[in-house]
Amino acid sequence: MIESKQNTIAGTKLATVGRYGSKTTKFCPIWIGKVYEAKIRKSDEMLVWRLVGIFGSSRSGIKPSKKYTAEIMAEAEFLGYRFARGISHGQLCD
Repeated sequence: MIESKQNTIAGTKLATVGRYGSKTTKFCPIWIGKVYEAKIRKSDEMLVWRLVGIFGSSRSGIKPSKKYTAEIMAEAEFLGYRFARGISHGQLCD
């Protein structure tokens, strides 16, 4: 794995709850568990989060409920991923 000036190293994987693309019900977005991996961006060699997979069942709602978030956290732990909030595709790693 390649290290950078950032705290995260390339290859680190995290799980979070996020929007399931642009899918919606009539009134609400759809939420699902997502897996992101820290990868090196070719243009400037900075580490950014890249979506590498999804897991769990999907749910609809204005925001993901606390109960649903707890379910995704438990499933992420079972799958061996650390859970983090507020991660999105292309975001710089810490």
